[in-house]
Amino acid sequence: MLKFKNNSSPQCAKVILFNAASICNKVHELSLLVATEQPDLVAVTETNCNTSIHDSLLHMKGYDLIRCDRHQGSKGGVLLLVRSTVAVCSIVLMAHPSGTWEALKCDLQFTDNTLRVACIYRSPGNMDHNTENDFLTFFNSIIPNNSRKKILIVGDFNFPNIDWSSLLVTKSSPTLATPFLDTVLNAALTQHVNFPTRFRTGNTPSLLDLVLTNTSLNVSTIEAHPPVGKSDHVVIMFTLPISVVLHESSTARLNYSKADLILIDSMLVSIDWTYELSELSAEASLAVLDNFLNDLRDFYVPLTKSTKSTKPRWLNRKVKSNVNKKKRSWDRYRSSPSDATLLQYLHDRKKASTAVHTAKRDYEKVLLHQSIKKTLWIH
Repeated sequence: MLKFKNNSSPQCAKVILFNAASICNKVHELSLLVATEQPDLVAVTETNCNTSIHDSLLHMKGYDLIRCDRHQGSKGGVLLLVRSTVAVCSIVLMAHPSGTWEALKCDLQFTDNTLRVACIYRSPGNMDHNTENDFLTFFNSIIPNNSRKKILIVGDFNFPNIDWSSLLVTKSSPTLATPFLDTVLNAALTQHVNFPTRFRTGNTPSLLDLVLTNTSLNVSTIEAHPPVGKSDHVVIMFTLPISVVLHESSTARLNYSKADLILIDSMLVSIDWTYELSELSAEASLAVLDNFLNDLRDFYVPLTKSTKSTKPRWLNRKVKSNVNKKKRSWDRYRSSPSDATLLQYLHDRKKASTAVHTAKRDYEKVLLHQSIKKTLWIH
């Protein structure tokens, strides 16, 4: 297959953050989100993964996976999906023995910048004194002495009582809220999320998922998107002013449907091949024909450039339609919360989830049937 050189175009880094409330039953919808948005980094909290869940289940084409599971209980855990063109180093995983928080941090090497990234999940409620100290110690370890280094800290911290607009703790519970806010302020970090991130029926919407950066880094745009699956946390999408280069894997194929076949035929007929090849051996004659036909192909058969699609092969029109309906009903519910808009969103969410799983199942059936036919044909 002929190859074109990779086309490179610098752009800002796109990041996705959300609390999955168990990622395993949402992998298909996550793959659709990743294929549609093409982020450079995906941070997921409360993955609810353990050692029985293999990396292959969570793998996304074109991304490297970093995960830190909770060692106790059935909840918790964090993971990062990093675009494969971005180098990752200095990985640190922390699953606290108390089973109340997990975190990971690493350095990502972009085109001309190194970005320190940390993803943290802290279970709601109070922690004992030693666990709180360990949490704050790890949080401080993310922040380097060099203030010029770019830092991005994301996650679900479960501090609903911190008012980020006034930078005050409205209530004393959990007790870690005050020292955490003090640590953020002392480190000169900026919290960029300014909208509720968790919506649950009967509860007041709350801001639990945070995006923190230091003064060397700012967030260009930040938006709330519909939750993945049945999670009650929104998907937070934002961009960072960091130059990244997307390397598109492009190939070229011969487009015979647009070839000038009449001209090729006339050129072949116009040559007296008996005379041209009369004094040549069989091998030499084949070489002459091969070179001549290759020249005709190169001159008169055009090339068509094609870029490999990263969208799931099971993605069909019905899935697209239902996902778009879910997004529209979510926007209505978020702008005008009511029983009616909530019921409509829940209805459309269910239809979208069903459409995704049905399309994936039907595609796998087709692959299975093709595999069986191929095996029977071989034998």
